[in-house]
Amino acid sequence: MVAPVLSRFDSLSPYARTLLSRPRAPMQPPVRAELFGAQRFAQHGHSLARAQIVQDADVARPAPPFFPRVEENLASLRGAFDYIALISRSGRYVSPAAEWLLDNFHLVEAQLQEIREGVPRGYYARLPKLGTPPLTGLPRVYGIAWAYVAHTDSVLNAELFTTFLDAYQDIDELTLGELWALPTTLRVVLLENLRRMAQGIAENKIARELAHAAWDAADRLSPDDLDALFALVREHGLEATYCTQLWQRLPVERPAEPPALVAWTERHCGNGPGLIADAQAEQAAANLTVGNIITTLRMIGQVEWADLIEPVSRSLRVLRELPSFGEESEGTRQQITQAMERVARTTGRTERAVAETVVRLARAARQPSPSLPPPPGTAAPAAARTAGYHLLGQGRGALVAALETQSPYPAVRGAAKAAARHPLVPHDRRLLLYVLAIVMPTAMLLAAAVHGLHRRGIAELGWPTLAALMLLVWPLSEAVIALIHRVIAESTRVQTLPRLDFAAGIPAAHRVLVAMPTMLSSSAGNARLAQRLELHWLANREAHAQFALLTDFADAAEAVRPGDEELLADALGRIAGLNARHPPAPGGPPRFVLLHRPRTWCATERRWIGWERKRGKLEMLLRLLATGDASGFLPMAPGLWLAQATPYVVTLDSDTGLPPGGLRELVAIAAHPLNAPQVDIAAGRVVAGFGILQPRVVTPLPGREERSPFHWMFAGRCGIDPYSSGASDIYQDLFGTGSFTGKGLLNVGAVHAVLDARLPADAVLSHDLLEGTVARCAVVSDLVLIEDHPHHAGVAASRIHRWTRGDWQLLPLMLRARRFGIDALGLWKMGDNLRRSLVAPASAALLALTVFADALPLAWAFGAVAAALVLGPLLGALAGLVPTRRSIALRHFFEVGAVDLGRAVAGAAWQFSQLAALSRLLLDALLRALWRLVASRRHLLQWTTAEQAQAQARYTLASFAGGAAPTSIACLALAVAAALWSPHPVAGVLLFGLWALAPVAAWWASRVPAHRQTTHALDAGDRAWLETLAHDTWRFFEHAVGPADNHLPPDNLQLEPEPTLAHRTSPTNIGMYLLACCCAREFGWIDDATLAARLRATLDSVDRLGKHRGHLYNWYDTRTLQLLPPAYVSSVDSGNLAGHLLAVAGACRAFAATASPVLPAGQSHELLALATRCDALCHGMDFSGLYDAKRHLFHIGLRVEDDALDASYYDLLASESRLLSFLAIAKGDAPRRHWMALGRPFL
Repeated sequence: MVAPVLSRFDSLSPYARTLLSRPRAPMQPPVRAELFGAQRFAQHGHSLARAQIVQDADVARPAPPFFPRVEENLASLRGAFDYIALISRSGRYVSPAAEWLLDNFHLVEAQLQEIREGVPRGYYARLPKLGTPPLTGLPRVYGIAWAYVAHTDSVLNAELFTTFLDAYQDIDELTLGELWALPTTLRVVLLENLRRMAQGIAENKIARELAHAAWDAADRLSPDDLDALFALVREHGLEATYCTQLWQRLPVERPAEPPALVAWTERHCGNGPGLIADAQAEQAAANLTVGNIITTLRMIGQVEWADLIEPVSRSLRVLRELPSFGEESEGTRQQITQAMERVARTTGRTERAVAETVVRLARAARQPSPSLPPPPGTAAPAAARTAGYHLLGQGRGALVAALETQSPYPAVRGAAKAAARHPLVPHDRRLLLYVLAIVMPTAMLLAAAVHGLHRRGIAELGWPTLAALMLLVWPLSEAVIALIHRVIAESTRVQTLPRLDFAAGIPAAHRVLVAMPTMLSSSAGNARLAQRLELHWLANREAHAQFALLTDFADAAEAVRPGDEELLADALGRIAGLNARHPPAPGGPPRFVLLHRPRTWCATERRWIGWERKRGKLEMLLRLLATGDASGFLPMAPGLWLAQATPYVVTLDSDTGLPPGGLRELVAIAAHPLNAPQVDIAAGRVVAGFGILQPRVVTPLPGREERSPFHWMFAGRCGIDPYSSGASDIYQDLFGTGSFTGKGLLNVGAVHAVLDARLPADAVLSHDLLEGTVARCAVVSDLVLIEDHPHHAGVAASRIHRWTRGDWQLLPLMLRARRFGIDALGLWKMGDNLRRSLVAPASAALLALTVFADALPLAWAFGAVAAALVLGPLLGALAGLVPTRRSIALRHFFEVGAVDLGRAVAGAAWQFSQLAALSRLLLDALLRALWRLVASRRHLLQWTTAEQAQAQARYTLASFAGGAAPTSIACLALAVAAALWSPHPVAGVLLFGLWALAPVAAWWASRVPAHRQTTHALDAGDRAWLETLAHDTWRFFEHAVGPADNHLPPDNLQLEPEPTLAHRTSPTNIGMYLLACCCAREFGWIDDATLAARLRATLDSVDRLGKHRGHLYNWYDTRTLQLLPPAYVSSVDSGNLAGHLLAVAGACRAFAATASPVLPAGQSHELLALATRCDALCHGMDFSGLYDAKRHLFHIGLRVEDDALDASYYDLLASESRLLSFLAIAKGDAPRRHWMALGRPFL
């Protein structure tokens, strides 16, 4: 009966027909109950904790419906949204609650991704589950979040929430995992509530739509039809809304023969006013609830949950009894709490019991003795009094042993005892396993080769085959190591080093000196060094940091050369200029210093050089800081001195960049007690903690003159990735200590104690690895330094030659390892460097022997060499093709991965073509090093700086061919010999011919292709149109900006009903006008004099405007220069003005540099003065007052009269505030973390 009736309603939507045609699902009311205050929430927390029954974790149960429920809610919401949007587009009335949903559905869809990332399925599976209806199988925190949402009408109030959680935990404590799952669980419950509200709104709309359809077809409906419709409506629980809409459509004036619907409505919907009142009340409640839900969903992403959750966690309250825990960074505290969760699961104890045991053990740690150092290998007292020592470090075994005696389960006690006896695999045992993992597969592959030869009928192995098998060891070992390292990288978790919370800056007790060991070569070089030093300060503006140049003169035949004094005076003058531009705090040490050493005679070089080059500079600096002995340096210039009690030195090469905030993070790591170095005086090395911290080194984006194929193949991905965290370092992840590469933080006391005056004089060239071994280096993989990679093959080859010589010159120290404090891991690293230097010569010899003597099957030899060259980079590229999360732009991801794959293959192919040339280079370095060590004792410190090598580089084919001529001639001879006598003539000719052409490949790879225009040029018509538009825009400024408005740009020109200028201006208007003046000068519409006059007049007026902490207010009257109320500072407007001022300053400097020589000299000076004024205005703006350090976002603005920041924030990267964010970070007014806090909903 119903279907024929519905078919008569042409206007009824498909969604309404579908819903009315299917059986009615049980109506689910909104998650809404009596509103509670703090007292009632405390009572409810107690009662809920007593009422909730948790499932037994050991009982297997079916998978709970948590994630399917989320997906179903979102699907239902999408259906309701589509229907409400259809009603809205048809012009019919939609309620405010429906409008909330329509306007914010993008937020709803974003919540699903937040839920997927917030509670991974493995994490969720460990949460305690409820064992009683109606939430059986769902996490316990789901019930807690449900109760909170119901009794607040979906409003997030931090005070009520913490009161509720505190009261609940008075009865039953929540785990840390549950507490951290609460933000996501709140999202889930809110989406459930929103789905219920949206379904109710949609069903009410269906009832109203059906009522309208009934009135539209009233003439065709009989009383039986109307009864059938009403039965359908009642079946779906929509009778109240249906009757209300029918009653509202009753005609005021009745026709002579009204349709049956009139009488039916009067009979069934008689209480019309009451129905309307009920509907209005229900709609008001729905409007409020939906608004609350949307607002709370937005708030959840903005709340600093650590500040809310950590105070209510009972276990963290216990840990906070340790002063050191509160001094640690948020990330370190999270590491500690995660470790505490793991220990609790392992031992079967509660997290609070684990925390209490940690505190008891930390308090029991012995107090430091003022006279006796801790025994070697034991923890320093400060480290043993931290929670991290017992949960992350050496004290974990004792902690587990203390907990196992309290466990009621025998199995747990037994496992805990075993864990206490062997908490971690010792590093020496790990090294043995690691070496075996390399040696055994290599030996097995070699054995397989011998077995394969026997199966081919070669029973007697002649000398060529035996030699080939010996040579095969090197490429096979290289391939095996690449495979083992990839397995380790994929299977081990990168552990970031603990650090203190230095959010307020580096404290005076942890003062640091940033030192650049370098050479004074020219005035232009001095300028570059001073600029680099200034950049380090601008990126890391720390009150307790100094920046120093450690300088030598270039090597010379005499101790003093003409021009030395002038060169040093020039460098000191630049340091004085830096101190004048960036003065220190009153009474503080100078910000920038220069320490210079005189030349000393070097017997091995037979020249006057800086003693021990870079190593000597750092050794003397550490001696000066540790003991006050400045005998190695010339007296410092007046006004320059080093701060007393400087415990850390950060050493950087002259081409190394230190990113913003990197210095503070490095010192925060070094200052943590767990990282404090412990020196074994007898062994002469650091045995625990770290004396050196080595950040990861990345390559910057190349300039146009550096984009060669060689750079593309071997520099890897360039630039800093702000979205990445730590990267795997094999030795650090496996053995807890990494390799020093010469750039990083040195602990002054520890490094001085183990390395001062210890190494043989004039003999050690490559000292970084040795120093990292003796002083114990940690690789800080989540911090980066920036350093250029060679783009010229010859420059890279010279560097490899120097490194190889340095590695082999360590051989005498390796033979006396104990004397120099080299441990087994250090010996392995040094030996592995020697092994790697022989891979290329062994591979080339293997191929040559196979081609001429048929010593091995040709495919075997080529396969082994190819595996050695390509397996490492290829496995890395293939690993990068595996998506690590669901929400990823797959097309872009695979495009980037494909580039990495192509880079790996291309690099291996290029290396294969250079195998003979590289073999000659490495053998030359090896033989030179051995000859100098054993016989000549000359040139052991021969060294060329990267800058010098690049300056000497040549890019002609002749230069490459000339340097490689002996190798190419030999390869051509071998090619001819192979054609005549080889059993594999074709392979031999191709192989040796390819090697003979190596100089051509090197020349091609080093060339920087000419810049190609990738954009389409504008045609004449388009260009003319744009120029006209630009000129018209300038004409507005030219005519509208003048003395009447104090040379400030009006906000707008209104043309209707008559032309009227709006005599008010804003910071953005002012910045746009200043930039427009520079553009007009660039187009040639005004000259330098007019530009200077206009800029000067406007800046004069800007100087007269009232300001707040350097910021202009949002609106001024251009005629009176008075502030237009209300007094307001707009974050984005200030950011726009700051960016425009910097651009104008740069333009003025460029115009001054290119000014015509016929113009007055004063005009260039005026442009430079205007640039200085623009810089001063920009740097005078303090953006830190507009920044919320907890949410890591900028407020919309500041209401100055109320001294109140807006409650709203700029939270999107792709928004008008991005310039503000970029500049504030660059100025140091906001931390780098702010960039990551900006939302990226479409990435």
